[in-house]
Amino acid sequence: VYFDKAYYLSPDMAGSNAYNLLLEAIRASGKIAIAKITIRSTSRLAAVRVIDNCLCMETMHFPDEIRPISNVPNLPEHVIVDKKELQIAQMLIDQLSEPFAPSQYQDDYRVAVTKAIEQKMSGKSVDVVDVPAPRANVLDLMAALQASLDQSGNVEQVKKGKKKKVKEIVS
Repeated sequence: VYFDKAYYLSPDMAGSNAYNLLLEAIRASGKIAIAKITIRSTSRLAAVRVIDNCLCMETMHFPDEIRPISNVPNLPEHVIVDKKELQIAQMLIDQLSEPFAPSQYQDDYRVAVTKAIEQKMSGKSVDVVDVPAPRANVLDLMAALQASLDQSGNVEQVKKGKKKKVKEIVS
């Protein structure tokens, strides 16, 4: 919640020794550096950490800029979660989990805008697509979880050393 934008830092020609010293000291400590900086005459908080072999500075929000969770509307206070629903939700998370690979993601909006600009510049017409109607609220959470599991293939769970299909657990 505190982090805002990231910037890679590099030294000027005369600062490589100091840069490398700071980089190695931060890496060896396993900590991050917190600094108060000024960007465009605005005071900001920043964290400096090591990413690969580079210092990365991430600007941060001041605590008074962050909305307190107590001000978030409609948060349930005492929720009782159904064990079967929780078990299916956890299985769905386990099934869909994979290592994060940033290169698999793109800003679809920016790609579409860039494509539209290129089409316009080359004299072609730009296709306008209707926005689909919003989907109805999910009323049956258990059915929605089961449908998600069914969509993503044959799901199995290891329970007490034995594999059981999701439908066997839910029944």
